Amino acid sequence: MTCRACRSHQQEEFQAEINIHPPGGLENLNKPCVLAFPKLTICYDCGFAEFVLDGIERNELHDYRTDGKHIVTICASCKRIHQESGSWSTLDDHVRHKRGALFSHGICPDCAATVYPDSHFGP
Repeated sequence: MTCRACRSHQQEEFQAEINIHPPGGLENLNKPCVLAFPKLTICYDCGFAEFVLDGIERNELHDYRTDGKHIVTICASCKRIHQESGSWSTLDDHVRHKRGALFSHGICPDCAATVYPDSHFGP
């Protein structure tokens, strides 16, 4: 494969994780983004990099640009949800507020096996 910028053959392909934020500069970094996992090709000679989004990621990006309403920003650490007001809320509160849903707690088989290892629960 030849680099589009410098015509070098010194390139390598990597698996990448890219957050695509809405246009508008740094003030939009707190807005929802589209997370993509493309293969990234980097030229070792000039540093030129390129990637191609798959169909699903292109559709998500298009949907985000046209309505932006179905994307929810969730904290990568605590899993709280970023609200339009700028505050952060628990997932339970977010769903209750947006959908009017009520929650009942249960435990999935995988967690039951971890929390209660001597019980009959489990996957």
